[in-house]
Amino acid sequence: MALLDRAKSLAGTLSKTAQKGATRAKLELEIRNLEGKLKNEYAQLGRAAYTQLKAGESASATHPDIAASIRAIDELQAEIEEARQAIANLGSEEESKSPEETRSESQS
Repeated sequence: MALLDRAKSLAGTLSKTAQKGATRAKLELEIRNLEGKLKNEYAQLGRAAYTQLKAGESASATHPDIAASIRAIDELQAEIEEARQAIANLGSEEESKSPEETRSESQS
């Protein structure tokens, strides 16, 4: 019976590990997508500033196109940080367990 319990426990542990790996991969893909959008927003900001400067106007943060790009950049940076924090939290869940908790899970 102990062998069966051990096998069940191992299967549960493997399942949790696979789920964390899938979640991590999903978050990393999301970060790459967000970074691509961020790069595009920086380019848009540069185009808006260039257009204003080329027209002899000042490139001010109050200009609607520039202000919109700044807001979008701030939002994307916050989303990227949130996803990075979620990845960090995935790793810290295992690290926060005491040796006794880890041992009891493996013996269950």
